[in-house]
Amino acid sequence: MNHKVEANLSKIKKVTATSSIRQVNRLLDEGWTLLEIQKEDSGHPKRVYETVNYHLGHTDPKANEHKYTEPDELPDKPIKN
Repeated sequence: MNHKVEANLSKIKKVTATSSIRQVNRLLDEGWTLLEIQKEDSGHPKRVYETVNYHLGHTDPKANEHKYTEPDELPDKPIKN
């Protein structure tokens, strides 16, 4: 089954990009919308590096895309004190 989701792009007020799938998942959980997935190849023909960039948007201009600044800072599970 193929589901087509259409976003009203005119309502997007803030855009961000990341290459961290963990950050993408956190932002999606917080209401961000995935706008585009972009694959980029670079390097020498014998050694090609692939980078995937995720572009996300939010309707709230005050949405905080920097809540998780570095992928290594993202907890897999909630931290208990």
